This record gives sequence, C-alpha cells and structure tokens, in this order.
Amino acid sequence: MVLELDEQTTKTNGYYSLNDGIKEELMHGVTNFNYDTIFPPLLKNDLKVHLMYKDSKYSPVIQDADFVAGTVRRISLANFKNPIKLKESLIFVNSLTILPQRKKP
Repeated sequence: MVLELDEQTTKTNGYYSLNDGIKEELMHGVTNFNYDTIFPPLLKNDLKVHLMYKDSKYSPVIQDADFVAGTVRRISLANFKNPIKLKESLIFVNSLTILPQRKKP
C-alpha cells in the first residue's frame, strides 16, 4: 500500500508510528474498549505500507484530500448538534474500498 501524505507536521503521542498503526489495524483489526466495539481485520495476508510525504502544492491528490477534509470539517462544525442533518450532509463521503487479496498457492 502506497500512501501520499501532506508533509505538514502533526503531533502524536509517539507510542506507534503511522506506518505500524495502519498495518496493525488492517492486519489485526481494532478493539475499542471505550465503546465495547470490535472491528475485524480487513486483510488476511501480509502488507507492506509505504508512506510518502509530499508538499501539497506539487500533488493534486493531496490538494483534493485537503479540500474534502476542509469541507467535512466545515459541515461537521455547522451541524454537530443535529446528527440526522450531519449524516445527510456528509453522504458524499460514503465510499467503498476494495483491497486485493493474494491467492494462496
């Protein structure tokens, strides 16, 4: 998996790298103890994650992602007290991701 990310700095708690976190969630799933929720893994095979940090002024993909993120944030802040309107307003975000599975020999 190759991910292009904006090279803008971000702060983390430093426990895990983004690379390791992505691989962990896709390969092993997520358990959220606060909400008593388990999300099963999406992949059953090994995964290599390559992160590429780029200046957004040179990457139309990152510019598009910034635009969508800004739009989602604006809509969320305007409608956070009305969950039904918020859900209806963010319908454009719904997507389906299909990840290829390797065939076993």
